[in-house]
Amino acid sequence: MTLPMSVMAALIIYIGVQPSLILEKLVYPVLSAYTFDPQAAHHLLSVKFFTMAGLQEVILVTIIGVAIFTVGWTQNLLDTKIPRKLGPDYWYEKLATSLIWLAKGPFTTLDSAIDDSYKKTGHAALKVTKTMETFDAKMDHKYVQTGEDFSHATPAKSAEEYKSWVGHHPEKSDMIAENFMIYGDYVSNFDRRVVDGTVNQIGRSAWVVSAHTDSFDKNMVDGVVNWIADVLHRYGDIFRRSVTGVVNDYTSGIVIGAIMLWIFMVIGAR
Repeated sequence: MTLPMSVMAALIIYIGVQPSLILEKLVYPVLSAYTFDPQAAHHLLSVKFFTMAGLQEVILVTIIGVAIFTVGWTQNLLDTKIPRKLGPDYWYEKLATSLIWLAKGPFTTLDSAIDDSYKKTGHAALKVTKTMETFDAKMDHKYVQTGEDFSHATPAKSAEEYKSWVGHHPEKSDMIAENFMIYGDYVSNFDRRVVDGTVNQIGRSAWVVSAHTDSFDKNMVDGVVNWIADVLHRYGDIFRRSVTGVVNDYTSGIVIGAIMLWIFMVIGAR
């Protein structure tokens, strides 16, 4: 780390002490092509980046830094370990542990409870539907059986005998037909309104419960779990940048500065 920082400091000092090369070869041509004030662009060639006040500040900060480093080096303070609670990894671990416990504990239990209740409700609705289906089949069978009983109410043994019997006993045949019609209406209304209505209502209720359960599970439970994962990802990314970003930035700056310095030196030599 000492060598890259030294190279970076040397580049900064060189550019500040001798800025004419960069200004003449890069800054001034660019500004002259795009600015409406060529005199202001030309004025940059005479700008002094390092004034006496600035140099005094740099020297003062350097002296203070050297003094602090000397004291720390002589007293073996440089080997002192910083308390872990002052580091970002400690708080990241605490936050991650708490959020992961929240996701794996209460919200997992809540999600399981919702799934179990939904399964039990679905099984109950399916059981009731099967019961109503069995009842409907029995009622249809009873309706057909009753029709056969009404047909046996006549002494006729065949269709020809029934027509002959109806011709001789019209009042009885009308009564049988009327009673069978009334009974058929009752059975039909009960089947349509009670049996089919109950099955349809169970189906609609199951759909509504399923939609609300899925919405709650997706928006609340899964939403909180996804939020926890997003927080851990973002905080972990910030932590990673805080630890490794400085080194990467300095290294990239040194490489870019060295390349630019080489280009300017080649251009200046021409």
